[in-house]
Amino acid sequence: MTKLRSAFPRLLSLLLAVLCIGLLPMALSSCTDSFGEIEGYTASEDITEYVRMNITYTTARGEEKSGSIVIRLYSSVAPITVANFQELVSEKFYDGLIFHRILNRGVSIIQGGDPEGMGYGGSGKNIKGEFDANGWVNPLSHTRGVISMARNGYSYDSASSQFFILASDYPYWDGQYASFGEVVYGMNVIDALVAVPTGANDRPIDPPTIVNASFVTPTED
Repeated sequence: MTKLRSAFPRLLSLLLAVLCIGLLPMALSSCTDSFGEIEGYTASEDITEYVRMNITYTTARGEEKSGSIVIRLYSSVAPITVANFQELVSEKFYDGLIFHRILNRGVSIIQGGDPEGMGYGGSGKNIKGEFDANGWVNPLSHTRGVISMARNGYSYDSASSQFFILASDYPYWDGQYASFGEVVYGMNVIDALVAVPTGANDRPIDPPTIVNASFVTPTED
């Protein structure tokens, strides 16, 4: 009995560690507080045009890191796309999903939002592609920090839940993909993510994880 009691604190610490590194998906939301507050933004229970993502990742040196980004959504540019993204965030759809693709040659992007984690899945719903080639005027160019919807190469209206964020300018995708927002906080995190080691098919060897996504609002001056 004495040995059992002395081992209990150690077992409890181990359990908590397992929970907070995301090995148990149900525990992801409980680790939110470890990311802390972001200066200039406050949490919101309402749906807003600002989304915070808390992300964990492993560097090339094997160091476990974490960071937060804030994405500003532009409903005036792509209202259908923004509404779809907001719905998924409000449903906690992105919580626990990985960035399954990281490209860092010619163009630098991170891509995520697939519940299957392999690049073929979605939310079960497709939306209209809001870009020029599909009859929609979209003035938001694919420049560094912009978030855009991924789709397959067979249908303009095949976007679902997968998205990509650019770490470099790539205007060649203008008119072909629905850009709908940009990172306004945490580009240093995006830069760190595109440096994560990858293997075949641009898949990260240790994929970064979206611990959770939630709505925030800018703090009033």
